[in-house]
Amino acid sequence: MLYVGYDRTKDNYIKSKIIEADSIEEASKQSSTEVVWKKAHELFKREVLITVDNDDIDTLITHIYGHEFESAADLESSNDTVHRIIVKKGELVDDMSILEFRKTGEELVSTSDLMCDMCDKGIIEEGTYIIEVSW
Repeated sequence: MLYVGYDRTKDNYIKSKIIEADSIEEASKQSSTEVVWKKAHELFKREVLITVDNDDIDTLITHIYGHEFESAADLESSNDTVHRIIVKKGELVDDMSILEFRKTGEELVSTSDLMCDMCDKGIIEEGTYIIEVSW
């Protein structure tokens, strides 16, 4: 099994080496300094993601707020790219921009703020969203 060793420092850990060993104890014996060992597969994090096409999120935003919106333009996105947005209740950054966007459609408002506002209203759920942009 592969193990990744992290040297202890005052404030954080710094990756030092990767070795092959049968156990953490064996990996520890191969190091002359105090090292924290992790199994290589523990470096990866499993995460639940919610994916949405940019056209679909734009259609939803347009329907909810009554004005055209282009997430690809807001995200300054190229074709065939993805954007990660973390949506949480109570995380809305600019409430005034959303109110003005709802009234006139002319206020600059971010995709992230609109999604957090929709989450606050119970329209979409909290989570990590992947917006897939394709033209």
